[in-house]
Order: sequence, then C-alpha cells, then structure tokens
Amino acid sequence: MSFKDKTLEVEKSDEGDVDERSTLMHLADHIYRKIEPHIGNNELEVEVRLCSHQVPIMELQQPYTILSKQFGPQPGKIKVGVTKEGFEAIKNYLIATKTDTDHPPLMTTTEDVKVNNERYSYDLINSDTGPIRKLTSVIIKQRILFVDVAINREDINYDFRFSINTESPVSIPATSPTKKMYSYTRFKKRISIKDGLFLYDLTEIRTSSEDLSYEIEIEGCFERENPKEDLTREWLVELMQRILSLAAIASK
Repeated sequence: MSFKDKTLEVEKSDEGDVDERSTLMHLADHIYRKIEPHIGNNELEVEVRLCSHQVPIMELQQPYTILSKQFGPQPGKIKVGVTKEGFEAIKNYLIATKTDTDHPPLMTTTEDVKVNNERYSYDLINSDTGPIRKLTSVIIKQRILFVDVAINREDINYDFRFSINTESPVSIPATSPTKKMYSYTRFKKRISIKDGLFLYDLTEIRTSSEDLSYEIEIEGCFERENPKEDLTREWLVELMQRILSLAAIASK
C-alpha cells in the first residue's frame, strides 16, 4: 500500500503480479486491528458499502489504497451508491446465484426518521384501505470508526468503505415524534439476501428532497453471541472478495 505502515506493503509473486489474496489479507489485518478492541460488544455492526471517493487515479499506486488525512492520497468527497443499472445487475446476479433456500430474499419498504440521536423506523404496508405506517423499532446508532479504501483496477469503477458501529435498541414510545422534531427522513425500498455469515442489503433510498440513490452493502450476520468467534481476518478477506465481485458487476 502507499502507507508508511510496513504491515500494509503489497507482496508480489515471482512473476511480478500482485498476489490478490495476500494483498487483501494485509488490508484485513489493518482493519482487524482497528476493530479488535470492540469485538466483545454484542451490539457491534460491521458493514462494507460501495461508494466513490473521487480520488484522482494518478494518486493511486496500488490496486487498493487506504485513504488517510495523515498519509498518502487524501480522501475526497464520498458519494455512496452505484448507478441504477449497476444496482439492477447486482440484484439479478444475487437472486440468480442464491443457494440458501432456508432464507429467501426479504423485501421491505420503510421510512426512517432521525430525531436527535435516535432513528425511528416505520414499516410502510399496503392494505385495502390504504397505506399503513407502523413504528417497528427505535435505534441509537453510534459510529465507532470507518476505513475508506480506494480501488485502482481496470475492471472496477467503485471504491468501498468499512463502517464499524453499534446499534442499541430503545423502547418504542407510546407516541411517535411529530414532524417538527425530525432531523431528516429517508424512504427505503430494500431487498435483503442472507448467505451464511453475510447479509446483502440492496436499497433504493429516497430522501424528503426527492433525491434517489441506489446503495449496496454487505453486513456481518454473526451467528454466535460473541462476534469474536466469527469476526476473523479470514472473514474480512471474504467480505472484501464479495464486495469486489459486486463492484465488478456494477462496473460492466
């Protein structure tokens, strides 16, 4: 990598080609060391999403570069999501290749409302008498850290961001907040596809200003009470391999 951290240097084979898995393992080790102090938290959320960091390609000397304000290329303004065509291509691919019959794709339509530091999620359900808006959860989401990675590959037009957060449920209040209390509102149409320890979320998002975006993320779906048993360096490598595969599909 283009860092002064020697643990992130890229290994090369005798032929001079970058050893892809070795490179990703170095990257996973860097990310794991950042995550490790928080792994004992059973409310931990680990996710990676496709985005564009808008870093000039001439500043990227390696296939994968961790962006930092201290070293190397500076992170640019992040643009989360992919094109509509890329979104549809990823959705079709995941549905066509899904083998986990125990967990069929789940489709949801929700409205997320931010009030202070709490996120209110409402299910939007169609009925014979009209749409129903039902408050289903209240969450406090706190960001622990994120790691931005820029990609320099001919077959990929996107980058990715690791986000490490906690999500703490809050008791649902007897009355919902009024619109005057809202910080923002996001309407989400989502398809979720589970595959082992990974959960794919493909989300069409419309804000109150009518802006529309298409977001792709993969989240850890840990099956044990202590995430440390599942959240390993090898798991992080597989997570990156999966998001890179989706990035390549969206770039075609």
